[in-house]
Amino acid sequence: MPKCELCGEKVARRIKRLISKRLQMICNHCDYHILNGNHLYTISTLGSERAYGREMRKEVNRLNSLLEHKPLNEKKVYPYSNPWSAVPPIHVLMNAKKALSVQGIYSGFPEILGDYYGILSPPYYHNDKMVPEGAIACYYPHTNTVYSKNPMSNHTAFHEMYHALERHGIVPKTTDSEKNADFYADACCDLLNQKP
Repeated sequence: MPKCELCGEKVARRIKRLISKRLQMICNHCDYHILNGNHLYTISTLGSERAYGREMRKEVNRLNSLLEHKPLNEKKVYPYSNPWSAVPPIHVLMNAKKALSVQGIYSGFPEILGDYYGILSPPYYHNDKMVPEGAIACYYPHTNTVYSKNPMSNHTAFHEMYHALERHGIVPKTTDSEKNADFYADACCDLLNQKP
């Protein structure tokens, strides 16, 4: 590989540049400094800066590789481990229930729970075409939206919210996802019915 005539570094490709009234073959690194008006660079400073940059890149790559290697038995830590531990306090549930409009269409409901969990709340829409056959409502994780056929009950709204919690990593997603969503909805509704 040819050397740069300014810094002496071996490079795969060099550029012809007029420096001090003569054409010189220089590397991209030196060319960058010359084009940006850094004429105060000498041959030694360009070479040392380049070597320092190379060492820094090696160190950054080494640290990144250490971060990428995780132990095989490391489990993801979820804020809540099961549907019952994810149930919010009574005052949050009361405020979410108050957000239910007279027609049973939820508008403020997901925002209240989303703020509590710190997630992007899924909007709830009334759209018969988006709900599969035999279902009351459906959560679409790729768009983070909930669609329902009819006005939703509290239980259905909490059930669909649990699926949003799974998507955002608040609770673990398991094979019993539907059963866990029902447990979460039951627990939320039971707590609301026990209010003083």
